[in-house]
Amino acid sequence: MSKIGNDVTLSVKDNGKPNVSNYVPLSNTIDISIKSDSGNVALAKPVEVTLNISKANDPRKVAVYYYNEETNKWEYVGGKVDEDDNTITFSATHFSQYAALEYDKTFDDIKNNWAKDDIEVLASRHIVEGMTDTQYAPNKTVTRAEFASMILRLLNIKEEPYNGEFSDVKSGDWYANAIEAAYKAGIIEGDGKNMRPNDNITREEMTAIAMRAYEMLTSYKEENINNTTFNDDKDISDWAKNVVANAIKVGIINGEPNNLFAPKGIATRAEAAAIIYGLLDESGNI
Repeated sequence: MSKIGNDVTLSVKDNGKPNVSNYVPLSNTIDISIKSDSGNVALAKPVEVTLNISKANDPRKVAVYYYNEETNKWEYVGGKVDEDDNTITFSATHFSQYAALEYDKTFDDIKNNWAKDDIEVLASRHIVEGMTDTQYAPNKTVTRAEFASMILRLLNIKEEPYNGEFSDVKSGDWYANAIEAAYKAGIIEGDGKNMRPNDNITREEMTAIAMRAYEMLTSYKEENINNTTFNDDKDISDWAKNVVANAIKVGIINGEPNNLFAPKGIATRAEAAAIIYGLLDESGNI
């Protein structure tokens, strides 16, 4: 408990180990509140909190969660892990009970998949989701709306009510609010009045969206590189060449065998996980 004003006190109460299933608790539950002589005080700005996670098996799968008293569930917050100090730091944006938990999620159909580790880490961070609780479907294609939703979860951007900008997105569509948030954030771009949400995303389209996310995470500014050393460089769309070249430079993409990029190739769910893991890794967020 600490005084932060003449009559305002910040209280961080230790409530012991959280009662959770499917998660490993790494910290005690802390209950953050602020009180004044006149009663409870609203949280005007985020409070930065650091928790110890020295007992983590895989720090990449650790995050902070808060307890939602309305749903009686622990909900994902995130946080930044410092493996050298064995800590995780997060910004508390509202009064609640918080705890650091490790979530080790896997799927039955990725046991021998080349992207198994990437998928498991991202699923543990609630960035990618399975088609069912036990099936990820790594070889299934990804739509533009699905990939945009993954990137929103990566950036912790909340969905927004759809305003009807696009003729091929209706307010009742499952992805409408995600499209709205991603479009406003500059993560995705439409084709005139069309967003093509149900089109399978190509590798060059996926790279462009991933680079926008990378720039948001790092403040990286796209350089004028233009050409790549891929054998199929000529097949990369003119609008995407510089984006792909920059993505290679920062290390978030790899090519296909035989030094090919396959820009028009349809991306799979495994490839989506790999590029998201790459941008997290290269931006220092994993």
